[in-house]
Amino acid sequence: MVYVLGMTNGNNSTAALMRDGIVVACASEERFLRKKNFYGYPEKAIEYCLKEAKIDSSFLDKVDARHTLRNSDLQYLNLGNYLVWKK
Repeated sequence: MVYVLGMTNGNNSTAALMRDGIVVACASEERFLRKKNFYGYPEKAIEYCLKEAKIDSSFLDKVDARHTLRNSDLQYLNLGNYLVWKK
């Protein structure tokens, strides 16, 4: 099985998880934070997607991150074997 995690940190930060090309989970961060049009890293949405698929980050074959940067003040988040941007 091939797992791909996609995410965006722009308006309505969202994460989606696909298994063999089929979406198995998708959620927007605002659902968990109760902040409409949340801008930032979708940490809770990623956790939800992984939990829904009953996997952890070690199962991910690819992470696709699309980001809208507000400034150059970036940090990194280590997600298993993947290094992704975190606002």
